[in-house]
Amino acid sequence: MVKAQVASLKRSLKQKSVELNRLQDRLAAERVAWEDARTELAQERDDALKRANKSRAAHNTQASRMHEKDDKLARTLKELWESEQANTELKQKLADMTRQLQTIQHQLQSANGAAAPPPSAHPPEPPAPGDDLDAEVRRVLERKGDDGEEGRDVNEGLRQHVAELEESLTKSQGEVETLQAQQREVAKALADSLEENASLQVNIQQLKEEKKKEDDARKAD
Repeated sequence: MVKAQVASLKRSLKQKSVELNRLQDRLAAERVAWEDARTELAQERDDALKRANKSRAAHNTQASRMHEKDDKLARTLKELWESEQANTELKQKLADMTRQLQTIQHQLQSANGAAAPPPSAHPPEPPAPGDDLDAEVRRVLERKGDDGEEGRDVNEGLRQHVAELEESLTKSQGEVETLQAQQREVAKALADSLEENASLQVNIQQLKEEKKKEDDARKAD
């Protein structure tokens, strides 16, 4: 009787031992699966953080570049305005010099007895260097009539004044051409800056949309 009970207990113990081994194996498998899942979740979290940091860094970089472009645009606009102001001043200077030259021509012709119209209140645009702007003045100066020494002295002084005005006029015309070329360069730089500015604004908007999607995805998780 006792032997039968012992044998029964042994069988029961063996069965329980088998079940315990199965439970331990199952627990070990579940532990491995849990570790794998935890590792996978940690990796996904790290990847998400890296993407978020990269997106944030890109956004900050784009914002910084945008600020720099805004400053560059403001400087370019200021340079363009200053160039236009200088151009206007030079044009006014040329007009004043043209009026002075016409006045000298009139005085010279009057001193030599030649009839000449008074200088115009609104002179035409100054001619380019080499034109016959003072052809009549030169013809009058070449005349060596009966004007006497005093007349020749006046003519020589006027001739010198005309030559100085011509030299100054030629120099001013060169300055105007240089300034106009600079103005074209500034205008092109302005157009390029505006184009870059618009492109940066598009890039920043795209980054904002991507960041919002990532934020929404993290909140949903």
